[in-house]
Amino acid sequence: MAKDVLNERQRKFVEYYTGNATQAARDAGYTGSVESLNVTGCRLLSDVKVAAALQKRNAKLEKAVVAELVPVIATRQEVAVKLTEMISNVTLEPRDRLSAMKLLAGMEGWLIARVQVEDMRAVSDALKIARKRVGAEGEDDDKS
Repeated sequence: MAKDVLNERQRKFVEYYTGNATQAARDAGYTGSVESLNVTGCRLLSDVKVAAALQKRNAKLEKAVVAELVPVIATRQEVAVKLTEMISNVTLEPRDRLSAMKLLAGMEGWLIARVQVEDMRAVSDALKIARKRVGAEGEDDDKS
């Protein structure tokens, strides 16, 4: 075997590594306590061959992400249409459809801010003032 070729567990480590070396070592088939897996993960990250493979993998991922994102500069209307399609798509997971609903509602300004009420008198006073303003505006509209 050539010295620059990764063994099976090293290849799996590169595949599974997403920022947690201990978990990637475990997922790649290394065994031991959390502490020993942590040491193994750190050792693998400092291995020249593994580091080069990770760098190569990350470059490929970055290139793929950029390729996906560049043509996706969309208008607000295009985003709204896509979100509406997602909401209507019954094959999607309910959580994904709900996320699309929340995004669309937020984008369109349909969400209402939650307010914690400490003093009901203050709310009552605010409602009275708002009603007076609406009534005054309505009277002004009737006069014109």
